[in-house]
Amino acid sequence: MSTETHASARHNAAWTVAGFGAMQVIRFASSVILSRLLFPEIFGLMALVNVFLQGLQMFSDVGIGPSIIQNKRGDEPDFRNTAWSLLVVRGLVLWLCSALIAVPVWLCYPPTSPSLLILIPAVGFSAVLNGFESTAAFTLRRRLVRAPLVILEVATYTLTMSLTIAWVAFVPTVWALIVSNLFSASIHLTASHFLIRGYRNKFHWEPAAFKELMHFGKWVFVSTVCTFLANQADKLLIGLVSLVMLGVYNFAAQLAAIPGQLMATLSWQLVFPLYSKRVQAGEDIRGAVADVHPLAAGVAGFLTAGLLGAGPSLVAFLYDSRYGEAGWMLQLLAIAIWFQTLETLESSILWTLGRTRAPAFSNATKLVALAAFAPLGRWLGDFPGLLIGFVLSDAVRYVATLAALKRQGIALLRTDLTLTVMVAVSALAAGVAGESTGLAVGTRVERFMQLAIQASVVGVFWVAIAAGFRLRQRAQAREIRGTVVATEGQACWATPVS
Repeated sequence: MSTETHASARHNAAWTVAGFGAMQVIRFASSVILSRLLFPEIFGLMALVNVFLQGLQMFSDVGIGPSIIQNKRGDEPDFRNTAWSLLVVRGLVLWLCSALIAVPVWLCYPPTSPSLLILIPAVGFSAVLNGFESTAAFTLRRRLVRAPLVILEVATYTLTMSLTIAWVAFVPTVWALIVSNLFSASIHLTASHFLIRGYRNKFHWEPAAFKELMHFGKWVFVSTVCTFLANQADKLLIGLVSLVMLGVYNFAAQLAAIPGQLMATLSWQLVFPLYSKRVQAGEDIRGAVADVHPLAAGVAGFLTAGLLGAGPSLVAFLYDSRYGEAGWMLQLLAIAIWFQTLETLESSILWTLGRTRAPAFSNATKLVALAAFAPLGRWLGDFPGLLIGFVLSDAVRYVATLAALKRQGIALLRTDLTLTVMVAVSALAAGVAGESTGLAVGTRVERFMQLAIQASVVGVFWVAIAAGFRLRQRAQAREIRGTVVATEGQACWATPVS
């Protein structure tokens, strides 16, 4: 990796992590406030609405954004304007589809009352706003420029949550969440057209560009369909049983998704463009993987260990007793998220190489495994067994992706196994440390103390691991420099003097 590219990657990684951290702080604060102002049923209702809208978006995803990043023509106006035209049409179609599915969804979930008939099309209008967003965001990711995007994301989320809390404080209804969603989409739409000076999108149609977009995106479509069906099956099933349980589960899922969200952000907005840039320059991707993967997966391992070791303490500290069961749910879900983060990082390698069929196959294997493990787990262990079924299905998808990488000559099993052992050991140490304190954890102060002890144990463990990894990198660098110097010296002695 060149010095310039390495510096750019570090700079953008810092922006990405800082932005993600800021988003999580705001999300935590707003979720705690909203959990005290709204009933779990409202969160369950909104979770159902989001599931079906995400399904519409994923069922129509043909990888237009990743195509702009990966394709060698991604900077050409004809290519990106054709892509933008497709995004606009897609947004309009999605809104119409959201209105059409509202009736059958309402019939499947009668306890929600007629509100779903209105809520789904209302939230669905955000797809229209998203469709008209500029492709400048994809261009910035292609160029490894993260700062403007991070600022936009954090500012938009801050304004949106402020509006939501203010609304709920006076009128505690689900409409506060609906309006805030549309407000966020409107800000993104407006700001996206000012991200790059002189950058303009217009309606355009180039058959060659359309063909390239569809060629790349056909397997993306299959992959996203399988991903939606596999990742949202939990909410669909739990929603049929109880909206209250779905509301509690949704909080656990949001906390467990933190490592996955961070690694997805890093993977698709930094790692994937970085890999693509290396490949477009004619370099071997294996060198970049050796530099990036252990570091990125290590960050995910640190976060996963924290959730496993301190998950129940975190839930007890943040939320009231109505959400207490989210603690053990969080620990099980964190295991599934660990496999998901590894798979996400490794899928970005396959996407860079243009092997989009492999991630689609991996997602399909998860769907098949889910159909087998989820009913079996529910039968053997009721609700906890169902969650274990989800964990196993994510493990199957990860193994399928690992096998696809092996066929490309990239072996990561040893690295991943090492990190998995580290996650387990640090989480177990944190759990034991928390239990050995003897705190009754009856008051919020005692809950915070237990949480702080467990988090400190995990933090110290992974700081030590990071320091060891850094020392090893420096030793390898010195060894390489020594080899180069020795080789140059031998060449100098071997050169005859004229």
